[in-house]
Amino acid sequence: MDGQLVAGHAWYELGELRRLQGRPGIEEAFERATAFGHSAQPGLALYRLSQGNTQAADAGLRQVLTERQQADERLVLLPAVMEVCLASGRIDEANDVIIEMAKTARTYPTTAMRAILDAARGALALSEDRPAAALQDCGPPRIGGGNSAPCTRPPRSASASRWGAEHSVTTKARGGSSGRHWRRSSDSAQARTHP
Repeated sequence: MDGQLVAGHAWYELGELRRLQGRPGIEEAFERATAFGHSAQPGLALYRLSQGNTQAADAGLRQVLTERQQADERLVLLPAVMEVCLASGRIDEANDVIIEMAKTARTYPTTAMRAILDAARGALALSEDRPAAALQDCGPPRIGGGNSAPCTRPPRSASASRWGAEHSVTTKARGGSSGRHWRRSSDSAQARTHP
């Protein structure tokens, strides 16, 4: 593995850490990442967006998107593109991003991909002042405006029952929005405490 790429990735991650924690040195870290051959996006765009500079955020993301053609390479950028579109009031473009994410979800049908897609759909629904849709929209990927299926949770299996002593799971009845409330018992919390 190329040492420069590793250093570039490390500088990028440091920039992300500083951005998320609100610590100084964000731009320096992203500049060093770029100097070592690692893209500063989407972190730099999200930083610019947090500064209120949507144009710089948009320009940086668009440049990198034009360079990346593979779905897995673009996926890293799409949540940030979604945020910039919503912050700029470009709802139609946000819908296009969701369509691209849904296509990627069919190629990579993972739980993480579902979460990324659901978060984007929820953000769009909230921006359109549809909070109920934001809570309920966790069905399969949809393209073209079809209705999504209601949220369903798998039944507790025998392997899941081992969590019974450690966690209490409550799922709301089908008539309302599904949700889980996790509560760790005091015994399991004490068992995990190291002296």
